[in-house]
Amino acid sequence: MNTRRALAFIFCTVTLDVLSLGLMIPVLPTIVLGFMDGDTAGAAEVFGLFATVWGLMQFFFSPLLGAMSDRFGRRPIILISCLGLGLDYIFMALAPSLTLLFIGRVISGITAATISTAFAYIADVTKPEARAKAFGLVGVGFGLGFVLGPALGGLLGGLAHQVLPTVFVLYAGYRYGWKEETVGLTLALVGICSAIVQGALVGPAVARLGERRTLIAGLVCGAVGMAIYGLAPTGMLFWVGVPIMALWGLSGPAALGLMSRLVGPSEQGQLQGANTSLASLSSLVGPALFSLTFAYFIARPGSPWPGAPFLLAGLLLLLAGAVAWRVTARPRPAGPPR
Repeated sequence: MNTRRALAFIFCTVTLDVLSLGLMIPVLPTIVLGFMDGDTAGAAEVFGLFATVWGLMQFFFSPLLGAMSDRFGRRPIILISCLGLGLDYIFMALAPSLTLLFIGRVISGITAATISTAFAYIADVTKPEARAKAFGLVGVGFGLGFVLGPALGGLLGGLAHQVLPTVFVLYAGYRYGWKEETVGLTLALVGICSAIVQGALVGPAVARLGERRTLIAGLVCGAVGMAIYGLAPTGMLFWVGVPIMALWGLSGPAALGLMSRLVGPSEQGQLQGANTSLASLSSLVGPALFSLTFAYFIARPGSPWPGAPFLLAGLLLLLAGAVAWRVTARPRPAGPPR
């Protein structure tokens, strides 16, 4: 399989994977809220628990799946991941209780390796200097999935109430009174902006700024976007943050490009698996932290800070930018011996 055909395969796989995810994002909170008797704060806590368990499964199993993709090939692991995600969605569709939803999340967390294996596949078939742009192609597929999926899911939200829960969905409903349709169309706008950034801007940005500066610029833009999300008093102002937030997408391909240069061809799967495992540490802490923060502030009538989780995320992105700037700095050449 030549490079172009390989990238086309990865693009289609990721697009379909995220399409299924995006289709479910805008509406599952409805069914969970039903299980919680309409308690938004309680639902946010449940969402945090689900996400934490999912991240825990990722932490333990992603390195194993990455090593298996090096040994047995990328394609079998991608198929296993798609199977696990499909089982998770079937459980969501049939769930008579939160327990079955929880089991589905566990299965998905154990097998979710589509994106990391796709990145390893790209590293297999591209030259080091072209990898950041190729990683951006995966981002385009990710963005397109979020263009179509949430839009369809939101518009069909009154027929089907099985979707992946997120704090954003609860926040938008609580602060702006958005229904599934508006949430879905907003996420579609996020997908459009993300696809434009990763398809059209990653390559030129890396070529002009280099991978290190592109990484930092993406993190700073993400922090600014988070601040807008958290402070916006109206839905219209929230939308202003969407294109700014989308520029955060510059950081991912740039970081992957930097990392992929540090290991050999036979270790790309292990690298991506380890990278996913490290990212899952954020999934262990972040969702619980943000959902509990959201629940804490909205549980107090008249609280002026319902957007506190977004402001906290913005601070963390600024911290990440400072750390990235420090650790990616080239060491100064040693001076002449005295």
